[in-house]
Amino acid sequence: MTRQLLLAGLASLSLLALPGCTRTTQTPSGTDETAGSPAPGTLGAALLGSRWVVLSADGRELAAARGEVDIHFPEPGRIAGQGPCNRYMGSYDEPDGEFRVGQAASTMMACEEEAMNDEQAFLALLGEVERAWIDGDRLQLVTGDGRQIYAERR
Repeated sequence: MTRQLLLAGLASLSLLALPGCTRTTQTPSGTDETAGSPAPGTLGAALLGSRWVVLSADGRELAAARGEVDIHFPEPGRIAGQGPCNRYMGSYDEPDGEFRVGQAASTMMACEEEAMNDEQAFLALLGEVERAWIDGDRLQLVTGDGRQIYAERR
């Protein structure tokens, strides 16, 4: 009986380890891609490794207490940057030709009230993005109801 429980437990553990296994494949462009990672779509591939300075969010400039408000795409499926007060990080997905940003997490430093309010509004807006495109050195992120974030490549 004990042996059967031990074998059942080991079998269960091996099943839990399977999702962590990955394999590396060669993409048509010749770059390595790890299976199981979010595969960047056309836009995601163009954004990979880029930095964008936010020019406006929902039609207005942001009060930045700590330098420029920016957006980085450090790796496939990941978004990060500096908000008006705090650093933030999150994820994005490209289902069915759309570009959706997930809810972002951020550090919790205090700063001026105007910048804090702008940060809350910016992160909420970023979390509602459903479409995005690049036009030259400009990035446009658009929510389902048409509100926009404009950024410039740096």
